[in-house]
Amino acid sequence: MRIPRSRRGKLERFLELQPVVWAQLASAVPDEVRGELSSVTTHQLRALVQLEDGGLTMRELADAMQVMAPTATVLADRLAARGLATRVADPHDKRVVRLVPTDRGRAIARQFRSAQRRSAASLFSRLRDEQLDALLDVMETLAGTAPHGVSPVAGDLTLELAR
Repeated sequence: MRIPRSRRGKLERFLELQPVVWAQLASAVPDEVRGELSSVTTHQLRALVQLEDGGLTMRELADAMQVMAPTATVLADRLAARGLATRVADPHDKRVVRLVPTDRGRAIARQFRSAQRRSAASLFSRLRDEQLDALLDVMETLAGTAPHGVSPVAGDLTLELAR
């Protein structure tokens, strides 16, 4: 394995490897789970995982999903239409509406998280502890407080590659 020297080369190599790694994560989902989850979109699955038993307001869901409030509302509409979540009045403030998972929604979220854990465990079993530590360190940095779409390290490189 030869890692490119230039920052641009490293970014290009990342872009080559990223879909391969994501495909490996996705392919590790067992067929019986994939069948149940196939009727639910990725965004819906992510939203279901975010919903706690007490549910989330539309603003909280939007923040958790890193989307605009109208997008969260459409997502909530779709979850409700599929019977995966329901809207309920907040017990402390009747003006506030919370999106709460139904039993089926919770079950699908559990299946999805379980499949994710098994898939990640299988993939990460190829890594030594120090490699996994380095990967987590990088992910923590990338998930940090940089403005959406702007890398605090790559800076102008992101703009250069977009051309």
